Amino acid sequence: MAVTANVRRTLIGVCLCIFLFSLFVIDRASPRGIVRS
Repeated sequence: MAVTANVRRTLIGVCLCIFLFSLFVIDRASPRGIVRS
């Protein structure tokens, strides 16, 4: 069970990183985004 929990935690971390990265890319691509830089 420990291995399954470890793999699940890793998958959740990877999914969160991909989700945040996609949000950042979409925000930078849009004319008016949340991040103003």
